[in-house]
Amino acid sequence: MPFTYEQIIAAADFDRLAGSSLKRFLQAGGKLEIQVVGNIVARVPGADFYVMYGQTEATSRISTFEVHRHPAKLGSAGMPLDNLKVSSVGTDFRPLAAGRSGELAVCGASVAAGYWNDVDGTAERFVNGTLLTGDVGHVDEDGFIWIEGRIADFLKMRGMRVSIGEIEARLCLAEGISEIAAFPACHPRYGEAFGLAVVAEKEHDRAGIIRDLTRRIDPLWICAGINFLDSLPRNEVGKILRGRLGESVAHECMPRFRD
Repeated sequence: MPFTYEQIIAAADFDRLAGSSLKRFLQAGGKLEIQVVGNIVARVPGADFYVMYGQTEATSRISTFEVHRHPAKLGSAGMPLDNLKVSSVGTDFRPLAAGRSGELAVCGASVAAGYWNDVDGTAERFVNGTLLTGDVGHVDEDGFIWIEGRIADFLKMRGMRVSIGEIEARLCLAEGISEIAAFPACHPRYGEAFGLAVVAEKEHDRAGIIRDLTRRIDPLWICAGINFLDSLPRNEVGKILRGRLGESVAHECMPRFRD
Protein backbone atom coordinates (compact mmCIF):
# COMPACT_ATOMS: atom_id res chain seq x y z
CA MET A 1 0.00 0.00 0.00
CA PRO A 2 1.19 3.60 -0.57
CA PHE A 3 1.39 4.36 3.15
CA THR A 4 3.67 1.35 3.67
CA TYR A 5 6.11 2.58 1.02
CA GLU A 6 6.15 6.06 2.55
CA GLN A 7 7.22 4.46 5.83
CA ILE A 8 9.82 2.25 4.14
CA ILE A 9 11.69 5.07 2.42
CA ALA A 10 11.55 7.18 5.60
CA ALA A 11 13.10 4.40 7.68
CA ALA A 12 16.60 5.10 8.97
CA ASP A 13 17.90 1.76 7.72
CA PHE A 14 16.38 1.91 4.24
CA ASP A 15 19.71 2.37 2.51
CA ARG A 16 21.06 -0.70 4.32
CA LEU A 17 18.08 -2.69 3.08
CA ALA A 18 18.54 -1.25 -0.39
CA GLY A 19 22.08 -2.58 -0.47
CA SER A 20 21.03 -6.09 0.51
CA SER A 21 19.68 -8.87 -1.69
CA LEU A 22 16.37 -7.06 -2.23
CA LYS A 23 15.25 -7.88 -5.79
CA ARG A 24 11.61 -6.91 -6.25
CA PHE A 25 9.00 -4.37 -5.13
CA LEU A 26 5.27 -5.03 -5.54
CA GLN A 27 2.79 -2.20 -4.97
CA ALA A 28 -1.02 -2.21 -4.94
CA GLY A 29 -3.89 -1.00 -2.75
CA GLY A 30 -4.00 2.62 -3.93
CA LYS A 31 -2.11 5.16 -6.01
CA LEU A 32 1.55 5.60 -5.16
CA GLU A 33 2.95 8.99 -6.16
CA ILE A 34 5.47 8.77 -9.00
CA GLN A 35 8.00 10.69 -6.92
CA VAL A 36 8.01 7.86 -4.38
CA VAL A 37 8.44 5.24 -7.11
CA GLY A 38 11.26 7.26 -8.65
CA ASN A 39 12.94 7.62 -5.27
CA ILE A 40 12.95 3.88 -4.66
CA VAL A 41 14.08 3.00 -8.19
CA ALA A 42 16.95 5.49 -7.92
CA ARG A 43 18.08 4.13 -4.54
CA VAL A 44 17.63 0.46 -5.43
CA PRO A 45 18.43 0.36 -9.15
CA GLY A 46 19.03 -3.38 -9.14
CA ALA A 47 15.50 -4.25 -8.03
CA ASP A 48 12.42 -4.55 -10.23
CA PHE A 49 9.36 -2.46 -9.36
CA TYR A 50 5.83 -3.61 -10.24
CA VAL A 51 2.83 -1.31 -9.81
CA MET A 52 -0.45 -3.25 -9.85
CA TYR A 53 -4.05 -2.16 -10.31
CA GLY A 54 -7.01 -4.32 -9.42
CA GLN A 55 -10.36 -4.84 -7.76
CA THR A 56 -11.81 -7.76 -5.83
CA GLU A 57 -14.50 -8.18 -8.50
CA ALA A 58 -11.75 -8.93 -11.03
CA THR A 59 -9.95 -11.46 -8.80
CA SER A 60 -7.80 -8.66 -7.36
CA ARG A 61 -5.56 -7.96 -10.36
CA ILE A 62 -6.44 -6.08 -13.55
CA SER A 63 -3.11 -4.74 -14.77
CA THR A 64 0.59 -4.59 -13.98
CA PHE A 65 3.12 -1.87 -14.74
CA GLU A 66 6.77 -2.86 -14.95
CA VAL A 67 8.60 0.34 -14.10
CA HIS A 68 12.01 -0.96 -15.13
CA ARG A 69 10.78 -1.89 -18.62
CA HIS A 70 8.68 1.19 -19.40
CA PRO A 71 10.12 4.21 -17.55
CA ALA A 72 8.51 6.61 -20.03
CA LYS A 73 5.08 5.42 -18.86
CA LEU A 74 5.72 6.07 -15.18
CA GLY A 75 2.42 7.09 -13.60
CA SER A 76 0.30 4.63 -15.53
CA ALA A 77 -1.30 1.49 -14.15
CA GLY A 78 0.36 -0.59 -16.85
CA MET A 79 -1.25 -2.97 -19.31
CA PRO A 80 -4.13 -5.41 -18.67
CA LEU A 81 -3.37 -9.00 -17.77
CA ASP A 82 -3.47 -11.40 -20.71
CA ASN A 83 -6.97 -12.68 -19.92
CA LEU A 84 -8.54 -9.22 -19.54
CA LYS A 85 -9.62 -6.34 -21.72
CA VAL A 86 -9.81 -2.82 -20.33
CA SER A 87 -11.40 0.20 -21.96
CA SER A 88 -12.85 3.55 -20.99
CA VAL A 89 -16.57 3.78 -21.64
CA GLY A 90 -19.07 6.60 -21.94
CA THR A 91 -22.45 6.94 -20.26
CA ASP A 92 -23.88 4.56 -22.88
CA PHE A 93 -21.28 1.93 -21.84
CA ARG A 94 -19.69 1.97 -25.29
CA PRO A 95 -15.88 1.96 -25.53
CA LEU A 96 -14.25 5.32 -26.17
CA ALA A 97 -11.33 6.00 -28.50
CA ALA A 98 -7.77 5.71 -27.21
CA GLY A 99 -6.87 8.66 -25.02
CA ARG A 100 -10.45 9.65 -24.21
CA SER A 101 -11.44 9.64 -20.55
CA GLY A 102 -14.41 7.72 -19.23
CA GLU A 103 -15.23 5.08 -16.65
CA LEU A 104 -12.77 2.20 -16.79
CA ALA A 105 -14.50 -1.07 -17.66
CA VAL A 106 -13.04 -4.58 -17.48
CA CYS A 107 -14.13 -7.85 -19.05
CA GLY A 108 -12.53 -11.28 -19.21
CA ALA A 109 -12.26 -14.68 -17.63
CA SER A 110 -11.27 -13.48 -14.16
CA VAL A 111 -14.12 -10.96 -13.79
CA ALA A 112 -16.93 -12.02 -11.46
CA ALA A 113 -20.44 -12.59 -12.76
CA GLY A 114 -21.89 -10.31 -10.06
CA TYR A 115 -22.55 -10.06 -6.34
CA TRP A 116 -24.04 -12.95 -4.40
CA ASN A 117 -27.71 -12.30 -3.57
CA ASP A 118 -27.43 -8.63 -4.59
CA VAL A 119 -29.44 -8.04 -7.74
CA ASP A 120 -29.34 -4.24 -7.51
CA GLY A 121 -25.61 -4.09 -6.83
CA THR A 122 -24.92 -6.46 -9.72
CA ALA A 123 -27.06 -4.41 -12.11
CA GLU A 124 -25.19 -1.25 -11.11
CA ARG A 125 -21.63 -2.56 -11.50
CA PHE A 126 -21.91 -5.31 -14.14
CA VAL A 127 -23.22 -4.61 -17.64
CA ASN A 128 -23.27 -7.40 -20.24
CA GLY A 129 -20.48 -9.26 -18.46
CA THR A 130 -18.35 -6.14 -18.05
CA LEU A 131 -17.27 -4.75 -14.68
CA LEU A 132 -17.66 -0.99 -14.24
CA THR A 133 -14.78 -0.14 -11.91
CA GLY A 134 -15.96 3.21 -10.59
CA ASP A 135 -12.60 4.68 -11.66
CA VAL A 136 -12.20 7.43 -14.26
CA GLY A 137 -9.33 7.12 -16.71
CA HIS A 138 -8.25 6.32 -20.23
CA VAL A 139 -6.26 3.78 -22.21
CA ASP A 140 -3.57 5.27 -24.44
CA GLU A 141 -2.63 4.21 -27.96
CA ASP A 142 -0.04 1.77 -26.61
CA GLY A 143 -2.57 0.03 -24.37
CA PHE A 144 -1.42 1.53 -21.05
CA ILE A 145 -4.08 2.37 -18.48
CA TRP A 146 -4.08 5.81 -16.87
CA ILE A 147 -6.27 6.33 -13.80
CA GLU A 148 -7.44 9.88 -13.22
CA GLY A 149 -9.71 9.54 -10.21
CA ARG A 150 -12.70 7.81 -8.64
CA ILE A 151 -16.39 8.19 -9.25
CA ALA A 152 -17.37 5.57 -6.69
CA ASP A 153 -18.69 6.79 -3.35
CA PHE A 154 -15.86 5.35 -1.27
CA LEU A 155 -12.24 6.11 -0.52
CA LYS A 156 -9.32 3.90 0.44
CA MET A 157 -7.32 5.49 3.25
CA ARG A 158 -4.40 3.66 4.87
CA GLY A 159 -5.64 0.54 3.07
CA MET A 160 -9.16 0.77 4.54
CA ARG A 161 -12.31 1.49 2.54
CA VAL A 162 -14.41 4.32 3.97
CA SER A 163 -17.62 5.57 2.41
CA ILE A 164 -18.30 9.24 1.77
CA GLY A 165 -21.63 8.77 3.55
CA GLU A 166 -19.94 7.50 6.71
CA ILE A 167 -17.66 10.55 6.81
CA GLU A 168 -20.52 12.98 6.32
CA ALA A 169 -22.78 11.22 8.85
CA ARG A 170 -20.17 11.64 11.58
CA LEU A 171 -19.07 15.19 10.76
CA CYS A 172 -22.48 16.74 10.10
CA LEU A 173 -23.02 16.70 13.88
CA ALA A 174 -20.30 19.31 14.39
CA GLU A 175 -21.47 22.58 15.86
CA GLY A 176 -22.05 25.55 13.58
CA ILE A 177 -22.47 23.58 10.35
CA SER A 178 -25.43 24.17 8.07
CA GLU A 179 -24.24 21.76 5.36
CA ILE A 180 -21.16 19.61 4.82
CA ALA A 181 -19.91 17.47 1.95
CA ALA A 182 -16.90 15.20 1.73
CA PHE A 183 -15.13 14.54 -1.55
CA PRO A 184 -12.03 12.69 -2.79
CA ALA A 185 -8.77 14.59 -2.41
CA CYS A 186 -5.05 13.87 -2.29
CA HIS A 187 -2.81 14.31 0.73
CA PRO A 188 0.81 15.16 -0.23
CA ARG A 189 2.19 12.49 2.10
CA TYR A 190 -0.47 9.81 2.58
CA GLY A 191 -2.09 9.73 -0.87
CA GLU A 192 -5.83 9.18 -1.12
CA ALA A 193 -7.76 11.29 1.36
CA PHE A 194 -10.87 13.44 1.58
CA GLY A 195 -11.56 17.14 1.57
CA LEU A 196 -14.47 18.90 3.23
CA ALA A 197 -16.74 21.61 1.89
CA VAL A 198 -18.59 23.37 4.70
CA VAL A 199 -21.46 25.84 4.74
CA ALA A 200 -21.29 27.47 8.15
CA GLU A 201 -24.13 28.94 10.17
CA LYS A 202 -23.70 32.69 10.37
CA GLU A 203 -23.32 32.89 14.12
CA HIS A 204 -20.40 30.44 14.32
CA ASP A 205 -16.75 31.24 13.67
CA ARG A 206 -14.66 29.06 11.38
CA ALA A 207 -11.96 28.34 13.95
CA GLY A 208 -14.52 26.80 16.30
CA ILE A 209 -15.97 24.67 13.51
CA ILE A 210 -12.52 23.39 12.59
CA ARG A 211 -11.80 22.47 16.21
CA ASP A 212 -15.03 20.48 16.46
CA LEU A 213 -14.45 18.74 13.13
CA THR A 214 -10.92 17.81 14.21
CA ARG A 215 -12.29 16.23 17.37
CA ARG A 216 -14.82 14.15 15.44
CA ILE A 217 -12.59 12.85 12.63
CA ASP A 218 -11.58 9.22 13.10
CA PRO A 219 -7.81 9.14 13.79
CA LEU A 220 -7.33 6.62 10.97
CA TRP A 221 -8.95 8.89 8.40
CA ILE A 222 -6.93 11.35 6.33
CA CYS A 223 -8.40 14.81 5.80
CA ALA A 224 -6.47 16.91 3.29
CA GLY A 225 -8.21 20.19 4.02
CA ILE A 226 -11.37 22.22 4.30
CA ASN A 227 -13.10 24.85 2.15
CA PHE A 228 -15.83 27.14 3.46
CA LEU A 229 -18.49 27.87 0.85
CA ASP A 230 -21.63 29.99 0.72
CA SER A 231 -23.55 26.99 -0.65
CA LEU A 232 -22.88 23.50 -1.98
CA PRO A 233 -23.12 23.06 -5.77
CA ARG A 234 -26.08 20.84 -6.73
CA ASN A 235 -27.74 19.62 -9.90
CA GLU A 236 -31.38 20.14 -10.85
CA VAL A 237 -32.56 17.30 -8.61
CA GLY A 238 -30.56 18.45 -5.60
CA LYS A 239 -27.64 16.02 -5.78
CA ILE A 240 -24.30 17.43 -4.63
CA LEU A 241 -21.85 17.90 -7.51
CA ARG A 242 -18.75 16.50 -5.84
CA GLY A 243 -16.71 16.96 -9.00
CA ARG A 244 -17.15 20.71 -8.63
CA LEU A 245 -15.86 20.52 -5.07
CA GLY A 246 -12.75 18.73 -6.32
CA GLU A 247 -12.22 21.43 -8.93
CA SER A 248 -12.25 24.09 -6.23
CA VAL A 249 -9.40 22.26 -4.51
CA ALA A 250 -7.42 22.14 -7.74
CA HIS A 251 -7.72 25.88 -8.30
CA GLU A 252 -7.67 27.27 -4.78
CA CYS A 253 -5.21 26.87 -1.96
CA MET A 254 -6.90 24.60 0.57
CA PRO A 255 -5.39 25.08 4.04
CA ARG A 256 -3.80 22.09 5.73
CA PHE A 257 -6.33 20.57 8.10
CA ARG A 258 -5.13 17.25 9.49
CA ASP A 259 -2.26 14.80 9.00
